Amino acid sequence: MKKLYLSLLFFSAVLLSQNTSAQNQNIPVLDSIVEEVNQDSLTSYIEALQNLKTRYALADNRKEVAQWIQNKFISFGYNDVVLDSFNINEYGEETVQYNVICRGNNPENSKDYVLLGAHHDAITYVNPADSAPGADDNASGTAAVLEVARALKMHGTATKIPFHFATWAAEELGLHGSEIYVARHKAMDSLPLFYFNLDMIANNVADNLLMNYQADAELRSLVEITDNYTEIIPTPESSGGGSDHLPFKNENVPIIYFSEYHFSDVYHSEADILANLEMDYATQIVKGVATSFYYGANAQPQLNIEAVVNGGNGTDFIVNWTPQNNIAYYKVDVYAQDSLLKSINTDFDSLYIDDLPLNETICFDLYSIGSDSIPGLKTSACIDLSAVPDAPIASSEMELQQITLNWSNSLPIDAQTMHIERKPDGGSTYSLVSETDPANGTYSISDHPLGIWTYKFTLEDNEGLISDSTLIKVYSTDSENDIMVVIGNMGGYGNPSLGQVMSFYDSIMPEGNHFVFSSLADEAYLPILSNMGTLIWNSFWTNNSDFYENLDLIQKFLSEGGQLLVFANEIYKHTDPGFTGEEIYAPGQLIYEMGVSEIIPNNDARLRQMRHTQGLLIDVNASKLPDSYEGAVPNIEALVPTTSSEVVLTYHSLTDQPPTNSLDGEAIAVKSAIDSALIIACNVPLYYFNTSQSKTLIEQLLAEPFPNGILSKDEFENTFSIHPNPATNHFEIFNNGRISLKGDLKIYDLSGRIVKAAAINLAQGDKAVINAEEISPGVYIISISGQTHHSQKLIIR
Repeated sequence: MKKLYLSLLFFSAVLLSQNTSAQNQNIPVLDSIVEEVNQDSLTSYIEALQNLKTRYALADNRKEVAQWIQNKFISFGYNDVVLDSFNINEYGEETVQYNVICRGNNPENSKDYVLLGAHHDAITYVNPADSAPGADDNASGTAAVLEVARALKMHGTATKIPFHFATWAAEELGLHGSEIYVARHKAMDSLPLFYFNLDMIANNVADNLLMNYQADAELRSLVEITDNYTEIIPTPESSGGGSDHLPFKNENVPIIYFSEYHFSDVYHSEADILANLEMDYATQIVKGVATSFYYGANAQPQLNIEAVVNGGNGTDFIVNWTPQNNIAYYKVDVYAQDSLLKSINTDFDSLYIDDLPLNETICFDLYSIGSDSIPGLKTSACIDLSAVPDAPIASSEMELQQITLNWSNSLPIDAQTMHIERKPDGGSTYSLVSETDPANGTYSISDHPLGIWTYKFTLEDNEGLISDSTLIKVYSTDSENDIMVVIGNMGGYGNPSLGQVMSFYDSIMPEGNHFVFSSLADEAYLPILSNMGTLIWNSFWTNNSDFYENLDLIQKFLSEGGQLLVFANEIYKHTDPGFTGEEIYAPGQLIYEMGVSEIIPNNDARLRQMRHTQGLLIDVNASKLPDSYEGAVPNIEALVPTTSSEVVLTYHSLTDQPPTNSLDGEAIAVKSAIDSALIIACNVPLYYFNTSQSKTLIEQLLAEPFPNGILSKDEFENTFSIHPNPATNHFEIFNNGRISLKGDLKIYDLSGRIVKAAAINLAQGDKAVINAEEISPGVYIISISGQTHHSQKLIIR
């Protein structure tokens, strides 16, 4: 079995040391920055911070500490330096704290920036308000931030991305300063491109220059800069250190974190003073920080590898990547067994590399070289060389019964035949569909047999060697209104089994083609969504949401005019797991586009009923709940619609006793339109409700008109008419409008029961005759729905 590694995470100290010879040697600007760092300056900052007697966050001099740091930044020539205040409550005392924020020059008024930071507060285990010198923890980190800021200002070279500096207050009491910064800048959509953290960098009791680091994959190149331009030996640390990098990391901001290898034994004591520090060691770290921080603000971003495949001889491979603008050329450094084999420059966005060791595991770094000669951030990958072709990378496009099969054009040089086979879902035997030239890259099938099919692709080369197979699912249908139900995260206490939820949804689906899948067990089936008319997604648990994991697939479905119904607890955490419900929602966020502008927190309200705006009642089924829930669903929040969305369902507790009626009448589901797609977002799983009422609700929701979509309800209703009405034995539907009417026609009695259903496809000016003889006399609702239109009218028989 051949393995293709496109992970950027597994490179450790071994690969770090092997790669440094290939990239960042002799870049003059970095050499000059190293020379600019001054040990005397660094020492003077630590001594001054230590001499403030205490930097304890609750001491009376906390503003004085912040002002001293602010004045140092200003003395270096920075103009935009502020004390960013916030309140904390510790030990029953509320205090004002002060982060120090220094923003570098930004002549292009760029929104992007990179950030270097360290906490400036200190603590001791005894009487910290009187004495907390904190020379190593963390005057050393604060002094490093100041010295880097001074060195880069003195150097005077502009960067592609502005650099900012920060020193944090109240880290020792719980990361307060960095947490409030992250929260505020997340709300403003202005988090940094990456964050560089320094905490305790001046203790070294052994005769070596080892330094701990943590770095996300895309910032490993910054660590290599430190290794190249200083005497420091970076050593990876798995995930330790409860420092100020964590709030950034939790919001998916790439981080890099430097700290001393030998942890100080006078940590949090009055003996943490300058005399106990190793300043030669600290200076080397600061030189590394200055060069790597500057490099990170100037380097081209990582390249996106599109494919890596074997070349066909066992000694070669092909790599393709997405091109970048404003570069001089691309570079690939190739390694085997920790040794650099070759370094290749190219102007193209693909490369064939040969003359490599037979059947070895080969790793490589891919990066661009900027027009300023500074190398870009590296993308790293590995491949096991083999003469046997790699399994094809295959996908499909589906439009009703027109199925197009596609495969990657990244092929071995000796690729000869693509074998395509298929079998019906659940079948045991494949039949041959085609043996085609791999260079075609595509194979189309018209009038494809209906249903779900499994396709198998294998690639054969000119020596008769055959790859492992690739399997994909496709779905062929003659209806635009098929339904896929996906059961996502299940959660724990109080939630049913997967089988119970799947059975519930299967029972409430309308007549016609529908499929109920588990997002995990049936993951291979999810791509057939592209040939569905409606996606219904149910989730309970909110951590690591399966909805979010499939967001690319879902958004593509919406872009093609699909209809989406989501029933999920804390729906905003499924559109973005980082949301807490307290953010300011705005255009561009999926939760906002789904019609939600705000969350109304639950205040012990208990949900017993939802009401559709047209009067339909949907009651909670108490038998589905744990006894402790007392017949109602707790902790369900309400939604506030945006100005372009509409309320669909409202929240009801069926009690007058406060606070359990605090959300009565508020929205629990809203609808919105994204281009031609209709979305209904409900903040509670539908499973909890009465089955028969839920069945009627689904029918109602599938017929919902667009609030601001392709056609308004009034515009669509004016495009067709019904005659005669009242009807006797038949009635006729006339298409008088400017669009074709294509979709499902359903007739309901007033209880919501379907009495007749048929497909309809009327061009402009056409009519359809509907037989009404089997319908009992009475008043009925006729519904016509398609992907771009939904409408209902009364008809009397």
